[in-house]
Amino acid sequence: FKGNFKHGYRQGSGELYYSEHEKYTGNWENGQKHGLGKEKFTNGDAYIGEWQNGRFHGQGIMMYKDRQKLSGIWYNGSLDEKIDDKKILLLLDKKYPEFEALDTTE
Repeated sequence: FKGNFKHGYRQGSGELYYSEHEKYTGNWENGQKHGLGKEKFTNGDAYIGEWQNGRFHGQGIMMYKDRQKLSGIWYNGSLDEKIDDKKILLLLDKKYPEFEALDTTE
């Protein structure tokens, strides 16, 4: 893990490499993925967007290895409302000034 700790928990922005092909880059709160972040999974899929307590929660896009996308508002790890991915990207960019620093490509 590259980043900060507070009271022994990951806190603030950081990167966690699970393996050579899987990593999370983004914000942490009390050791959980929380706020804006991107996770690339071992199978080549990636999620970029908002997290709460370690789960997809808020605006986000799941980008599958086969180039298909599932975007919208996520609730507790599941897609709750579909919204066009371009609109989600604009909303995230407006809400998070640091959004440009995250790579939105697979």
